[in-house]
Amino acid sequence: MYSHIIVLSAMLAVAGSFFSHSSSRDARAIRRPVDGYEPVKKEVRVQIREILSIGVEDGDPNYLFAKPTNVVVDGKGNIYVIEMFAKQVRKYDKSGKYLVTIGRTGKGPGEYMMPSFGAVDRADNFYLFDYTTMRLSTFQPDGTFEGSFVPGFLAGGICVSPKGEIVVCGIQDGKMLHQFDSKGKLISSFGEPWKASTDPRMGGFNFAFACLGPDTCVYCCPVTDPNEILKCDLRAKTVSSVAHDGPDYRPLTMSGKEPSGSMTRGMVVLRDGTIVVCVSFAKDNKSVERLDFYSKEGRYLVSSSEIHGTPRCVDRECGMYVVTSEPFPRVVKYSVNLQGS
Repeated sequence: MYSHIIVLSAMLAVAGSFFSHSSSRDARAIRRPVDGYEPVKKEVRVQIREILSIGVEDGDPNYLFAKPTNVVVDGKGNIYVIEMFAKQVRKYDKSGKYLVTIGRTGKGPGEYMMPSFGAVDRADNFYLFDYTTMRLSTFQPDGTFEGSFVPGFLAGGICVSPKGEIVVCGIQDGKMLHQFDSKGKLISSFGEPWKASTDPRMGGFNFAFACLGPDTCVYCCPVTDPNEILKCDLRAKTVSSVAHDGPDYRPLTMSGKEPSGSMTRGMVVLRDGTIVVCVSFAKDNKSVERLDFYSKEGRYLVSSSEIHGTPRCVDRECGMYVVTSEPFPRVVKYSVNLQGS
């Protein structure tokens, strides 16, 4: 179990740089057929513009990051920045002003050793999963610790449904999604899991990124196969595959001592339903990272080939938040505009 946590935490940490220093970037579509759909008939462009940056290279310690690994935004636009290895969770307002540090390092109530995924509910309470203790803790908007429970398995992502149910993504008892009430009582589990690798060396990669879409469905994408995007309907308790086929995708496998193939780095769903998958893969003996954009039906739209980093969440203003190390560790909010889709 501990080795799985190390591999998984290392994956979350590999955020890299996201864009070059230019504040706006266009990408042309790669037109090709997609399984079950006709290819895009017209050229699609994506324009991405930086509108907010949180972090400094030197100065105020409240804005110094070692390596941000996750970001959560609440209904008021407040931004939670999670640093797994620095063992810190800090909250900023929508303009990027530091507000408060959430919890502290430790194994007691309201503490954490390896903070990873987070989520917020409609009341702006903050939920945090700790990989070391495998505990999910709840904090009030002002940072006050409220309670915690242990789901009982390794989570790969959490979100909160409109009804306030805590949804945890992870393989347990042959199911992939598990709904808990605010006290940690299991309400239901459903969904046949993604095709996990049977190679014991791949154990730490057998999890999926998960996020709540604007249609209140949970979208999951396994780390080991960017081709497999799953749409989970919380009301109907059903899981369906979003038909798509990304360029250069090849399922992740272990080749010798190193993994090879395509790896999902992250996934978000924009407010218009556009699915954005961040993928890394080897091409011409080089590591390539890229964002691929799909319509809500799964139709391939466009790729941004100059991306080297990871999107983590979106806000109600359609902003996309990413973690980057360029030119120093920081969190950046971008506006995303698809033209011709």
